[in-house]
Amino acid sequence: MNEFSNPPINFKPHEAPETPYQRASDEWDRRMGSVVVQAKNWRICALSLCGITAVLLIGLIFQSAKSTVTPYVVEVTKEGLVQAVGPAAQNKFKPGEPVIKYFLAQWVEQVRSLPLDPVVAKDHWLKAYSYLRQSAANTLNEIAQKENPLAKLGKETTSVNVGNVVALSMDTYQVRWEEKRYSKEGATIESKIMTGAFTVEIDPPTDQAQLLKNPLGLYITRFSWSQDVK
Repeated sequence: MNEFSNPPINFKPHEAPETPYQRASDEWDRRMGSVVVQAKNWRICALSLCGITAVLLIGLIFQSAKSTVTPYVVEVTKEGLVQAVGPAAQNKFKPGEPVIKYFLAQWVEQVRSLPLDPVVAKDHWLKAYSYLRQSAANTLNEIAQKENPLAKLGKETTSVNVGNVVALSMDTYQVRWEEKRYSKEGATIESKIMTGAFTVEIDPPTDQAQLLKNPLGLYITRFSWSQDVK
């Protein structure tokens, strides 16, 4: 009796059988879903890279807009030999007496010597003016008009030998040197001893242009010279 009272067994499947169309649809969904996920990941990666690039670009522009000048100081001995080279903090370095003496000796040689090459002579004078304040530049203009060294170019030369540089005060120095003039053929025309007084000031460079022209910030404010009486 129990066998007949039990409910009949249902052999019908709970889900409809998978058809070829359904299998194709599932495969299509699987493939398209994978493509969509990959595309989303690539978009996220691309947006992240764009953000990083933008941050780096802004930082680069900001850094390039900053003007940084690092002056380098070259210290020399009394004989003019280099003894130390290195960066110096602005407004802290002050050229010492040996540096000022060497600077003045070099300046006198540039201005008072006369080479055969006009290009070298012009370069010497342009550099000499970059170390002068206006009052000193006016004095050099008057000397140039009076002596007219450019008229002697190619005809004769002048050599300069600085004998000594002595400090007269905190900012004034005396320079003595010997000048020898030679003809184009090398014969000595004249030999004389000169003495000059120079007043200097220190004004450290504040931009790249000043740093290239005058890294030590030394300027001649006033000067005069004359020939020694034999």
